[in-house]
Amino acid sequence: MGQVSYSVSPDAKWDSDSFEDQIAGTIIALYERPTHVEDSDWPCASASEIEAIRKRGAYVQHPNRMVFNDELDAELDRIYTGLFVESEVQGMGRDSCAPDAYGGFEVIKRAPSIPKPFYAVGPGTPYCMIGMTAKDDGRLVTHKSYFTANGKIIYPCAVDYGKRKRWNYTHRPPVLDGLSIAENDVKRAIMIANTISDRKCQWGIASSDSGVSVELQCYHDEVKSLLYARSLPMTATGRKRPILHLVASHRRRIKEGIDIDIEQFLRGVRKVEMGGAIFEVRSPDPLPKKLAPNAR
Repeated sequence: MGQVSYSVSPDAKWDSDSFEDQIAGTIIALYERPTHVEDSDWPCASASEIEAIRKRGAYVQHPNRMVFNDELDAELDRIYTGLFVESEVQGMGRDSCAPDAYGGFEVIKRAPSIPKPFYAVGPGTPYCMIGMTAKDDGRLVTHKSYFTANGKIIYPCAVDYGKRKRWNYTHRPPVLDGLSIAENDVKRAIMIANTISDRKCQWGIASSDSGVSVELQCYHDEVKSLLYARSLPMTATGRKRPILHLVASHRRRIKEGIDIDIEQFLRGVRKVEMGGAIFEVRSPDPLPKKLAPNAR
């Protein structure tokens, strides 16, 4: 077993208050906060990149999932499926951020090349990694780094500011628990890549409403709550953020012990409309033929 990227309680569930707060914070940070450009030499995400990230939407893993950050599950080029946003559940919650931040996101996308002041130190496909930190004062601060990936090996790009070199990429600041910046970048990249791999193999409920897109990793029990949610009136919070109506409905269904038959729903279109928002149940990607059971 590898080193886990974040700690998770054995009873972590959808119906916990912390999970609902996390989703609300995710939406607020990504869609309701202006981005802030730091006054430094370090590259930040552009306006077009932020817009693409918001269009893609946030992905929130189930609170009882664990993702490891020391070894790739599969070759990065094989599991990469386009721009991907990771919510603060992946090591970016309040406990893992700076004291003045409540969460953040991580993004990976392919890069056409490695721009200055970065330079590649190993072979492979170039990738850009964007970190987004949600500050308590309302700002969404971004920063970028780069790496190359060759199979299951990730090489963080080094940094060269020439005569104005202000930053040592091998420095080990206390905030990174003794890791150098480069070592931390590798763990971040592996964590995001393994989350992408995990997402491809798990069920999810995707919600789209007025430009806000969020996907929650789920099991069959949460799909039951999606159907149950249709029968409940929406609160003011639910009308503003329909995805929270789903989470609140799950809490109520579990508390009251109500069961829902979902077999016919899963064989159909698997879409639900509530409060103007469209919810779609996404099944895991099919296994490659050579990995599928009874493959011939």
